[in-house]
Amino acid sequence: MNCIKGKKSEVDFIIEIKDYGIVPIEVKSSDNNQSKSLKIYDNLYKPKLKIRIGTKDFFYDETKKTKSILLYAVFLIEKLYNK
Repeated sequence: MNCIKGKKSEVDFIIEIKDYGIVPIEVKSSDNNQSKSLKIYDNLYKPKLKIRIGTKDFFYDETKKTKSILLYAVFLIEKLYNK
């Protein structure tokens, strides 16, 4: 995905979730919690939900429509959303 000034940005995965449509996923392997790619994707496509997978606690940021999921719990994504 292209972004400002010719620099490139990419999300790690794209999935489809019932009631949410296409959902971008970004995986963070460190404590760095910034998700530039998700911000750019959000500006371009306005998804109903974004998911960040990483080492930080579970949380949902309602203003950013971003769900944070711990690395070890990735298998729960389908159970959480495809009921």
